This record gives sequence, structure tokens and C-alpha cells, in this order.
Amino acid sequence: MVSAIGSRARSVRGLYAQHLLPVIVTLGGLVTGALLETVMWGAILGGAFGILLAGWLASRTIRRLEWLERLARKTDTSDIDAVAMLDAHDQIDHALRTVAQQAVNENRLRQADSLLMTQQTQVLDRMHDGLMRVAEDGRVTYANVAASSLFGGRNPSGRTFMSVTRDHELNRALRLCLEIGEEQQHTFEVAGESRLMNAVVIRISARPAEALVMLRDITEVNRLQNLRRDFVSNVSHELRTPLSTIKILTETLLDIREDDQEAGGFLRKIDGEVDSMTALVRDLLDLTRLETMGGRLALREIEAGMLVRDVCDRMRPLAQRHDVTLSTPSDDAGAIVGDERRLHQALINLITNAIVHTPAGGSVVVGARRATEGVTFFVRDTGTGIPPEDLPRIWERFFKTDKARSGPGTGLGLAIVKHIVQAHAGSVSAVSEIGEGSEFSFVIPANLGPVAKLPPLYETSVAPN
Repeated sequence: MVSAIGSRARSVRGLYAQHLLPVIVTLGGLVTGALLETVMWGAILGGAFGILLAGWLASRTIRRLEWLERLARKTDTSDIDAVAMLDAHDQIDHALRTVAQQAVNENRLRQADSLLMTQQTQVLDRMHDGLMRVAEDGRVTYANVAASSLFGGRNPSGRTFMSVTRDHELNRALRLCLEIGEEQQHTFEVAGESRLMNAVVIRISARPAEALVMLRDITEVNRLQNLRRDFVSNVSHELRTPLSTIKILTETLLDIREDDQEAGGFLRKIDGEVDSMTALVRDLLDLTRLETMGGRLALREIEAGMLVRDVCDRMRPLAQRHDVTLSTPSDDAGAIVGDERRLHQALINLITNAIVHTPAGGSVVVGARRATEGVTFFVRDTGTGIPPEDLPRIWERFFKTDKARSGPGTGLGLAIVKHIVQAHAGSVSAVSEIGEGSEFSFVIPANLGPVAKLPPLYETSVAPN
């Protein structure tokens, strides 16, 4: 604190001295002339030296002020480092050095930012995915090399987003993202080409609104998915006939060799394995059909409570065979708009799963209750429960909590449920505790919009015991 005050005092004293020095020189000339009895010559010489000194100090001050102005405007930075190291003799030197030091720091920051920008541009230009930054007025302010190549090789920067993509739905998704700030996704075909693109739109700034559009060419991925679906569908269809034949032959042999206990045991084992294979083929076909239909639904208004009661009436014989109590509360959940056949199958899969994994004497409760966003359907059992580490994966295809895969089921039932619910713009969830049971639920929105008429998709069926 003391040193700062001392430095301030020295700088002020130096500036005062510069203003008083010409006056002191002039007075010194007068005093010298008086002592030598030549007052007039002393005054002339003192005044001349005072004027010359004042002019030199004024030109020095003006030069430093001009230098300070150029530094402040960033028009002259050639000697910026030298200026920053100057000793401050007065207030002007102090201000000059402060501005120079600030200019040095800003120059270093600019160089660092420029280097970082260059590195980021190099990284973005080497990406296979296209990136475009779009301003609030719909103009593209930045596009990487991949984005340019996706749309004919011309740089999209400076052009309107609509003129670049030529897709009204994607442009509508961009405007919606800029307005409400929610992430948007859209899949479209590039105009004039057979390439399929997936676009993700994210708002990166609210005021002014700016969005980042990420584009990925999914043509090959889509082709491979179609090949996989076709392969699964064809294989499943081809397996149905031999499995049906083996089933018939096995049942015939069981009737013929009814008295042969040893042969009967083997035949019953074959019959059970055929049933398991048939269930797997059926589930694979169901899943493939769900994917092929692309989420289209045969919508109509459905009474949620009536749907639950109908499914429970159908599943009650299976529950009785397993000595499990199946009940449904009489809650009035209201109506929803959905595909009755698909929702019917989703509930059947969940109830079958609950019954099979509930020990004899247990209970399964099926119901529907009102929710904020629609209606929640739930299936609650007193079964063995699911380990916590397995809960996030139970909706995956072929996943079983039974690591030995010796338990019943194909591992596709819950995956089918998830596809059906997602086709209704709903969500699935599950909670469980080992030894206490589980609860599976899914939410269906109260209204999905206009009703779509579709031909019957497939018949639902109960999984074999």
C-alpha cells in the first residue's frame, strides 16, 4: 500500500515538474541576469530556453498521447512489448504502459483463440458427419466440409437453410427448435439422390437464437437394417413349415408309442423344444412386422378398463394352471386412442411373463390408472423379482435374467412390448425387488391425433407353457 502511494506521488510529482520546469528555467535566467547586472539578456536567454524546453515537453507529451491512442485503437502494435516494459515516470507513461500491457494480453488471447479455432476447424472438417450453424433468420453461418459435400459440394455458408436442404419438414423442425429450444430429429432423403439422412437440431443460443444441425448419412445403416429384417423374416417363415411338420410327427409318434415310457419321454422332450422354437419364430416375426410397419397404428378409441378386463379373462386359465391368483381393480381410467390389437398383445406378454415367474400361491394384479399424460397400464406380481443390475436391460431383445437361459420364454416378449408402446408415443418402466415381486408399466397418451385405418396386422396368441 505504501509503495503504491509512493509510486503515485512520484508520478504526480514528475508531471507537475514537467509543467513547472519551463517557468523555473525562465526565472533562473532572470535571477542570473540580475546577478550579472544584465537583466534583459538573462530574461531573453531564460525565456528562450524556457520556450524550447516547453516545446520539447509538449511534443513529447503529444507523441506519447498519440501512441496511447493508437494502442487503444489497436492500430499500432509494432513496439507493444517494448512499451509494456517502459518505466512509468509520470501519469502518461503509467497509462501508456497499462494500455500496452493490456494490449499484450489481448494479443496473446487472440493468438490462442485463433490457434484453437484453427484446430477446431481442422477437426470439424475431418468429420464424416455434417455440421451447420444456423442463425435466427434461417441463414447458415458455418458449415464444415462434410455438410458441403452432402449438398452438392457448394459451401452452404451465407445461404438460407431451406435453399440448402430443400426439405420443408426439416426446415419446420429447425424453426421449432429455435422457438421452443427443444431438440428435434428428422429423417429425410437428399433431393435428387437416394441417400437417407438423419438430422438432429439443437439450439445453442437463445438470444439471439442459433441452432446447430448435425447431419448423418444413414443410407448404409438403413440398408443393413432392411437386410437384417428381411433375413429374420425369411428365416422365420422358412422355419414355420418344418417346425409344424416336426410337431405333427411328434404328436403322432406319441399316440403310436403311448405304452413305451422311454420313447415317450424323448418324444415329449422333442415336443417341448418344438414349442419353444415355434414361440421364438412367432416372436421374431412379430418384432419384424412391428419394425416394418414403421409405427403405423390402426387407431380407435378404447376404454382402458374394458381392455384390461378382456385380457385378464383370456389369461385367467393360464393363471389357474400355474396356481396364481389373477385380479384386476375396478378403477375407471377413462378412454385412450390406440391400436387395440397391439395393446392387447402388450398386456398379454406382460401378464404371461408375470404368471410364469410367480411361484404357486402367488398373485398377479393387472390394472389401469389415470396419469397426467394419459393412462398407465400396470402388471404387478409377487414373483421372484429382478436383480437391480438387470433392470436397465430387461427391455432388450433376447435378454434373460436367467444367465443359464434355462427358464421359459424367448427373451423377446418385453422387447415387443417396448416397440408397441413406443409406436403409441408412450414409455415403459419397471420396478422390482428380489423376493418381493415386480411391477411392469407403460403409459399411453390419451390422444394420438387422427385415426389411421390399417389392415389387420397379425393375431395375438398366448405363449406356450
